[in-house]
Amino acid sequence: MDVQEFKKRILELDKDFTDFVVGEMINEPYVYIVPVNKFEEEKRFFHALSKGLKYEPSFKYENRRVKRTLKRLEWFKNKFSELEYPEEIIYLKEIYERKINELMVFAEITGSAGEEKFYALSLKAYGKPGFFLSSLATFTVFVSGVADSFKVLKSKTYVSKQDIIRRFNLFCRKHRFEGWELEFSKKILSVAFVLPSQKKVIINESMKFTAAEIQMLFRHELGVHGSRHVNGKNILGVFSFGLADYDELEEGLATFEEFGFYNPLNVLFMPALKAVAVRSAINNGFYGTFQRIHALTGNVELSFSMAMRTKRGTYMNKGAYTKDYLYFSGFLKVLWYFLKGFGRSSRIDELFIGKIGFRDIPRMDELKRIKDFFSDKTTITRH
Repeated sequence: MDVQEFKKRILELDKDFTDFVVGEMINEPYVYIVPVNKFEEEKRFFHALSKGLKYEPSFKYENRRVKRTLKRLEWFKNKFSELEYPEEIIYLKEIYERKINELMVFAEITGSAGEEKFYALSLKAYGKPGFFLSSLATFTVFVSGVADSFKVLKSKTYVSKQDIIRRFNLFCRKHRFEGWELEFSKKILSVAFVLPSQKKVIINESMKFTAAEIQMLFRHELGVHGSRHVNGKNILGVFSFGLADYDELEEGLATFEEFGFYNPLNVLFMPALKAVAVRSAINNGFYGTFQRIHALTGNVELSFSMAMRTKRGTYMNKGAYTKDYLYFSGFLKVLWYFLKGFGRSSRIDELFIGKIGFRDIPRMDELKRIKDFFSDKTTITRH
């Protein structure tokens, strides 16, 4: 198989793979392990709490059939494996294999919400925070709370929804994010997230933001997630939605970018709190996790939200959905990577080549060869 024939075949297959993954696996933000009875159980929890009673929510989940998804992923795995890769980009074969294996585990996770095997699958996919990381996270949350208590002015001036939209449009024009839209939703569990394939940023409608916080959020969602998506798309689809294990580097890099822009302790507060919540959820039920977060923050709504995020999908509230600790561990790894490079900004810039993970960094030369190999891909017909 000559080079041009290989390019044609890999680009067609990559496009089909990307369409499948984006369309059927990562573009359903409202149903990702979100209980269908979330609001009802939330009301019961707070009703019991108002009476000084303990209540363990009983969450129910949408029945997601994943056999077809797994079968389709297996088909893609075979097709990518059958191709004869040029020696200079042989790493690409490993990239597809690792990503498909990861997606298979993810499909099993989403299909087992509320089942006993959910926690084991979460550990397989994301691992769990160790004692040192959890202790550092707890200390960070504590110090952030102490620093906040010394502020003379506790009141904040929040921007309106209309002002958020205006600031978003200005940010997009300034940084050349053409065609992007902003959407508000009460259905999401996170503060915000980005859907790059739809050029859309979705913000939790129930939350309030100061001018500095909303600017920081745009730097996080568009400046990192959006930029890495666009750059990756210029190589191959798999680089646009994320190589295997890209999440930790992605979220760590986003936090690192915020770290130099806004109050460092405020920036690290939420990633650190997520790590604390995961550690607590592993060892406690929903109510125990809620109590742990409330003891640190004194914020009832935030404590429920953190317990909800880390206990979602678990069977009888046992174990945790452990992914959230990667926000804090990812930041620490990115910071160390930056410091090892003697603070050179170019060392961080190369991480924006696409949605790559920490395991890909040592093979940056191979990634660049893949990028160069497909630099003329626009001349190849894609269907």
